[in-house]
Amino acid sequence: DDAIGGLQRFVAAVGNARHDLLDGNLRIAEAHAIAGRLALADSFYTVGMRALDGLRGPNAERSDVLRLMSGQRFDSDTDLGVATIVNRFVVGGQVDRGFSIAESERARWLWPQRSRRHALDTIAAAPDVLDDRRLDVTELQALVPPRTAVVSFVTGRGGEPTTAFVLWDGGVRAISLTPIDSLRSAISRLTVLMESDRPTQAVAASLGARLLAPVVRLLPPAI
Repeated sequence: DDAIGGLQRFVAAVGNARHDLLDGNLRIAEAHAIAGRLALADSFYTVGMRALDGLRGPNAERSDVLRLMSGQRFDSDTDLGVATIVNRFVVGGQVDRGFSIAESERARWLWPQRSRRHALDTIAAAPDVLDDRRLDVTELQALVPPRTAVVSFVTGRGGEPTTAFVLWDGGVRAISLTPIDSLRSAISRLTVLMESDRPTQAVAASLGARLLAPVVRLLPPAI
């Protein structure tokens, strides 16, 4: 609550500075989510995302657009607690909303990537626009082939939890997994071994046990 009060004073002081409005409101949303106040977390998350969308709208400043396209979305923290917000919605039983927030974040990160590709296309006639359409859980389930599951991981830095969403044509589940920070060294070792064409079985089995085995246990036998 002390953090929320300080962050709200910060947001009130920054006026229309959209980067600071985004940072402050997402941190407030994270704090409310940690406290279990999911409705308030959702409200502040939405306000923060509107600030981000304003940075990319038709009246956006060129410096803001270039900053976003270069991947410099935030000054200090690249995820601003989104992984924690998603996980708290899942833990609170709101799996669909947690999935929606995760997909919103993915859609927004795709925009600078598409825009950079567009900028390199010499035959492009108009700037890329944000296509913010997202499939919800029900729409995605309808597209999943029989006997197949889709797994989506959401993670962050600084000890944030990892969440795995598992969808198939008859259901959706979500599970909390090990924070990615504790797996970085193993992931780096696996990458090096793969790039040097050396045996990967031991490291891969260890990572699989922590990231994939819990997901497989959620699936019905037919998948």
